[in-house]
Amino acid sequence: MWLPRFFACRPKGVIRMFCECYDIMVRYGKAVVLDVERLAIPAGRITGIVGPNGAGKTTLLEVMALLRRPTRGQVSLWGQPARPGDRKLQRKVVMVMHSGYMFRGSVRDNVIYGLKARRLRTQKAKIRAAQALQIVDLSKFTRHDVAGLSAGQRQRVNLARAIAIAPRAILLDEPSANVDSQTVEIICNLLCRLRDEQGTTIVHTCPANSRLREITDQFVELTNGQVQNNNKRVNRQ
Repeated sequence: MWLPRFFACRPKGVIRMFCECYDIMVRYGKAVVLDVERLAIPAGRITGIVGPNGAGKTTLLEVMALLRRPTRGQVSLWGQPARPGDRKLQRKVVMVMHSGYMFRGSVRDNVIYGLKARRLRTQKAKIRAAQALQIVDLSKFTRHDVAGLSAGQRQRVNLARAIAIAPRAILLDEPSANVDSQTVEIICNLLCRLRDEQGTTIVHTCPANSRLREITDQFVELTNGQVQNNNKRVNRQ
């Protein structure tokens, strides 16, 4: 597997942190679903957010992706204060939902969508889409209707759509859930390549027995919306 030039998103200089959260609280009505005093996610690493269902994992990803405004608190991305509506920073972060929305049409149409939104010329968008689909092993499905894809194939389309726009950070909500083993291996291999060769920051949520845990550098444990433990792993074979 190879990564084309447009994935060369490693910034110049050393930036130690991707995201820093200070005194973050998120409420749904009267219920507090996230209450984080301080959290720092390193840049250029793979971080796993773990915890039981309802712990606030997806909400935390949404806050970091600037898709959800916290009830209170401050979020910084790459050392810059950030909030929803900051289009410059939002364009550098992509969140891949477990049940990501698919547009009507072909596999290529879905991958090209984000590129057109960024006003990339049609021919260049087609080239990038083709390269992204090759990376996730879906080149043969370019013209297939997304309605006929399996769960694993749909997840690979979601990932291809994300990497095609060459973000500096990719946030994934349970990317390995309910997909086939081939897709899990493709996801793990790609995330490692993006981290090791391009310095892309990866943050994901995953269940206890996920293969993704084997490639993760640091874990953040959430319980009842609060950070319980940061367990850094530094030894990877």
